[in-house]
Amino acid sequence: MFKNETNCFMNSTFFAFFFPSPSRRGARGEVRGFFLFFAVLLTTGCRPQVPSNDILHKVEKNGSTFYILGSMHLGKGFVLSEEVKGIIEQVDEVYYEIDMKEMMDPANTQRLMPLMMLPDGKTLEDLYPIEKIAVLRQKFNKAGVPWMIVEKQKPLFGAMTAIAMAGMKQGMQADKGTENLVYDYAKKYDKPSAGFETMEFQMSLFDSVSYDMQYEIAVSTLDQLDSLKGDLSELLAAFQSGDPNELEKFLKEDFGDGDALFARVFLINRNRDWAKKIEELSKNKKKYLVVVGAGHLVGTSNLIELLD
Repeated sequence: MFKNETNCFMNSTFFAFFFPSPSRRGARGEVRGFFLFFAVLLTTGCRPQVPSNDILHKVEKNGSTFYILGSMHLGKGFVLSEEVKGIIEQVDEVYYEIDMKEMMDPANTQRLMPLMMLPDGKTLEDLYPIEKIAVLRQKFNKAGVPWMIVEKQKPLFGAMTAIAMAGMKQGMQADKGTENLVYDYAKKYDKPSAGFETMEFQMSLFDSVSYDMQYEIAVSTLDQLDSLKGDLSELLAAFQSGDPNELEKFLKEDFGDGDALFARVFLINRNRDWAKKIEELSKNKKKYLVVVGAGHLVGTSNLIELLD
């Protein structure tokens, strides 16, 4: 998808919560897999200087054409491939998970802040016994995240904050992710944009995870920050290949019984909803570019499969 203009390394820079590892059982074993899953959706890395292929599919339905592009939401040193630029120039509209116009509105950031926080002014001390609080304090401190930043956040968002801060320290930027690059280029050609979901909807998905599981996820995520690069090197190589089969093969190594609820909530249900919306759009006899996280394009009940 991208050609790298600098010497780069990779990192994950946001959520990290799916797919149990067969080598680690129980809640912590499941959480390690969760970490890899959101890395698939949100990890960004630097492409090698030799151009790679896009994770890109072309779907024809009812006289409409859909180019479906797997994305990485944050980036460093990325530029769009010539193929993707050409597609943007010819399509009638660009669809994202969330409309980029909504994402670019600073007012929406303020509107979403309460959704990241514990309800009714509670803090983590109100949720967990002192022993667990001591563990969280120690691990957030080691990650360089001040306790005052995360003590009122839901545990999942606290973990996200830690990963995002680690990514920022290494130069990862949201404005260099796939969606931002596509959006900026599409604006040059006055391409209209839309989204399958709202920001509020995506945020609400995390409330389906119990606070007990959120604690386990946060602890495991913080534990893995030091080894993040090594854990995801093969995953990055799969992205770099542009081969969905390679990406799927890597992910399947971490599948297990514990991820069913999370895969259903964060992937399968959303893929089904998007497939229905694409079916409706197909009646318009237009050309569309659809940009979604690459993890939605591989595995069981992936978006491409549901559109067949």
